[in-house]
Parts: sequence; C-alpha cells; structure tokens
Amino acid sequence: MRSSILQVPGNGGEGMMFDADKTLDLVRGALLDPEPTWQKYFEEPQSWKDTAITLTLPVLAVCLVVGFVLKPVSVAFFSIIMMAISITIWSLVVNFFAGTFKGTSDFDRSFAAVSLTAIPALVGNVLGALPWIGWLVSVGLGIYSLVLLYQIIPLAFSLPEDNRVKHFVVSLLSMIVAMMLIGSMFGGAIISSSVGSASMGTIENSDDAPYTGMFTGIQQNADYAEQAQSDRYSPPGSGELSEDQVVAFVSVLAKTKALQNEQLEKMKAFSDQAKESEAADEEPGLGDFFKAVSGATNIGFSEMKVVKTGGGNWAEHQWVRQQLDIARIQKDLNDAVKHNYALYLQYEDQLGDSF
Repeated sequence: MRSSILQVPGNGGEGMMFDADKTLDLVRGALLDPEPTWQKYFEEPQSWKDTAITLTLPVLAVCLVVGFVLKPVSVAFFSIIMMAISITIWSLVVNFFAGTFKGTSDFDRSFAAVSLTAIPALVGNVLGALPWIGWLVSVGLGIYSLVLLYQIIPLAFSLPEDNRVKHFVVSLLSMIVAMMLIGSMFGGAIISSSVGSASMGTIENSDDAPYTGMFTGIQQNADYAEQAQSDRYSPPGSGELSEDQVVAFVSVLAKTKALQNEQLEKMKAFSDQAKESEAADEEPGLGDFFKAVSGATNIGFSEMKVVKTGGGNWAEHQWVRQQLDIARIQKDLNDAVKHNYALYLQYEDQLGDSF
C-alpha cells in the first residue's frame, strides 16, 4: 500500500511530516463533526507550522486548483491570497485579545482554531463562482465559519464564559475596521488589479517582491506575539508603581506613536499612488495592496513591537497600563491608588489620550 506521508524540508534538515490521510480526516471532521475534531486536535501540542503543513496550506492549495477551473486564473489566485491573509490576521487578532479578556494567549492554538473553522469559508469562496446560487452558498458558509469560530474560542483559549461574547465582538470589529481601512484606500483598485493580467506580472516580476515583504512582516508580528505571550510578571504586593516603570511606559507610548505615524505616512503614499493610477486608467498591481495590508498589521502590533524590541516585558507593560487606568478613574481608593494617581498626574501630558 502506498504511503500518504511525506516529509517537508525544514530548518536543520529535520523537516516536518505531511500526512494526507490526517489532512482529509481533519477536513472531513471540521465540516461534519467539528467539536470532537477540535478536541482531538488540541489534545496534542501542535505548533502553528505543524497546522500550516497539515491543514492550512493543503486546503488552500486544493481550493486554488479548483478555483482555476471555476474562475479566471488571476481571480482565483488573488482570492486565495486574500483568504491566506485573512486566516493569518484573524489568528493574530483573536490571540491578541484572548489575553486581554483573561484567556490564555497561545498563537499556536489560535492559528489552529482559525484554520479549522475557516474550512467552510474556504469551500464557500471556491463555490461562490457557481452561477445563480454560488453567492448564496459562499455567504452561508462564511457565516457558518464565524459561528464555528465563536464556538471554538473557549476551547482554544480557556476564555471565561462571561468574556466570550466581548472577545468575539472586539475581534470581529477589529477585522472589519482593518478591511474597511484597506477598502477605503484602494476601493475599486483592488478589484481591477485582481482581474487584470498585469496583477500577475506584479507578483512575478516586482523587484522588491512586496508580497514577500508582507508575509515576512506578518511572520515577524506573529513571532513578537509569541514572545509577548510567554512574558510573566509578579506585581509588588503594595500595588504601587515605581517612577521608573511609568517613565518606561511613557517612552514606549512615544516610540509607538512615532512608529504608527511613520507607517500611516507610508500607507497614505501607497493610497495616493493607487488613486493616481486609477485616475490615469492604469491598473495598479498587487504590490501596493500587499504593502497596505502589511502596514495595517504593523500599526496594530506597533506597541508590542516597541516593547519586545527594547527588551521589555509585555506582561509588566500591561500591568502598568492597568494600574494607571485604575488610578485615573479611582484617584484615592486606597494608598496604592493615591500613589499611582500622583504619578499619573505627574506624567499626564506625556500619557496623552492613551486611556
């Protein structure tokens, strides 16, 4: 009997194993019997790379091949690229807010959760090309994926039940805002570039390979998120902030603002360039779009990036933010709050509108 297990080259020459039978079982289970499939998958530790090799990339590859049959090649390719971007950003977003809402942040589990629940949406994306009912099938399966994502969140992140809805709504709104931002900058330029033959040329022939830079940027953000989630901090028993902590916090805020402004300027330049191309009846390539996606992702993770590149502790940074916010609101609740409020007033101008 022919083996369905292949070795995929990896770092250090060891490689990772791709098991086609396991992939088929996961896809079948994710569609027909999701909850037992999730529970079984989460029983054993899986890195996000394992999930990508076993599930995400094979499913995207099959969808791409089927898409070539049902759609123009450039449209099918662009569609799958967008789905890959969505899966990655969704994974980053739901993982980021898991810690905020008292769950356990874990990018590996986040990527697995999103990949497992995205399968119906991926199928719907391909079937959307069918005449008459394709759009309805696509919308229905897309909504079903969102329902599954809502259901898998407590299992993936050990999220308290009373924070489950808040976590999902904030994550969903963050994704909507990101897509609206990108859409408002490019509008119809995204569509025209997806169907034009020039768009494929942009991917193959671009000197600076913007799409490679985008995925590299997302990979880097995922690495920062992974580092941040492993940070631990034990607050002092007094609950009092030190002035050094507040000074470090203020410094991070200033650097974050500068980094965000720099990225916004770049995104504005990309947007202006796309609008000029559209006004001249030219087809902007996918390069500008990829840069915009990368920019939107970088803005969202800029504060974490500043902390981690400076050798800081993300858990301590979040604790300082929380204590300053409590002090701003309560002012004189107890001695610790009074102490922290005095520091807040001392650095209020530098803190700005961070709260």
